[in-house]
Order: sequence, then structure tokens, then C-alpha cells
Amino acid sequence: MIPVPANTRVWLAASVTDMRRGVTTLAAQAEQTLKQICDRPDNTPRKCLGWKTPAEVFREKMMEEMGRSLYPRKE
Repeated sequence: MIPVPANTRVWLAASVTDMRRGVTTLAAQAEQTLKQICDRPDNTPRKCLGWKTPAEVFREKMMEEMGRSLYPRKE
């Protein structure tokens, strides 16, 4: 669940929603949609990154920091 401070107004613009499913289902649907929107920029290749995605570059840097090879060796 997404934490929201008290007295915060939240407006959802969505398609027709069957409220018989309940607010819990609506919250899960909203959270899934927000995750998709937020993940989209991280999964878009960038010219300035050599046509890699920011997620790929981040993963490479983290593996370097941990001293691990990005691609496991075949034995």
C-alpha cells in the first residue's frame, strides 16, 4: 500500500471500475499502474548511455561496486 499523509486529497483518473470488487482491488490496480508509469523511463534506452537503459547501467555499476562480474564465467 502507498503511504499517504493525513488530510491528503487523492484523485484517480481511471476507466470504469467495478466497485463490487472493493477498495483493496482498486488500490492494487492503482499501485500496479503507478509502478508501470514509473518503470517506463528506467527501461527506455538512452543514446547518452550507449543505447543502454538506466536500469542496465545501474546494475553494471552495482556489480562493479560489489566486485562481481556482470556476466558469469562458463566453466
